[in-house]
Amino acid sequence: MKQKLIPIHREIKNKIEFTFFLNNQSQRIYKTVKDNGNDFKFWIAWALVLAFLRGIKFLHLSMGNPINVLIVMFLFIISGALGVYKYKETHKDRREIFNTQDMVEEYIEKGKNTLKGDVITSGVLFLIFIAFTVLFLIYQWLTWLFFALFIFFLFIVLVCYLPPERFKIYKRRS
Repeated sequence: MKQKLIPIHREIKNKIEFTFFLNNQSQRIYKTVKDNGNDFKFWIAWALVLAFLRGIKFLHLSMGNPINVLIVMFLFIISGALGVYKYKETHKDRREIFNTQDMVEEYIEKGKNTLKGDVITSGVLFLIFIAFTVLFLIYQWLTWLFFALFIFFLFIVLVCYLPPERFKIYKRRS
C-alpha cells in the first residue's frame, strides 16, 4: 500500500528548499531537498520567455469559435497537470529522517506558523489567475492567456502543499 505523506513544513536556507512530510500512520518524518540554485538557466529561460511574448504581442484568439474554446480549456488542463507533476517530481526523492516525538511536534508547529501564508498566497494567486483570465476573455490577447496559464500552474503547485490532511493535523494538535 502506498503511504500517504502530508507536507507539514517548508523552509529555505541558502537557496536550498527543504520540505518535511509526515506519515500520519507511523508518525515518521521524511525530508526532500530541492536546490534552487542555477541562475544561468533562469536568465536564459527569462530571455526566451521575453522573446516569445514579444513575438506574440499582437496575436489575438477569437473565443467565438468552439474549437478555440476547447483549445483554451485543454491548455488549462495541461497547465494544472504540469503543476501536479512538478510538485510530485520535486518531492519524489525523499528520505526518512530519524526523529523524536518532540521533533515531530516542532515541525508541525513550524508548519502551522507558515500555513496562513501559504493559504493567503494561494488565494492571491487564484485572484491573479482570475484577473488574467478575464483580461484574456475581454481582449482575446494571447499574452493574457499565457500569463493566466503560468499563474494557474503556480497556483496548482502551491495547492498541492495544502491537502485537507494538513489542516486536520494542525486542528488536532492545537
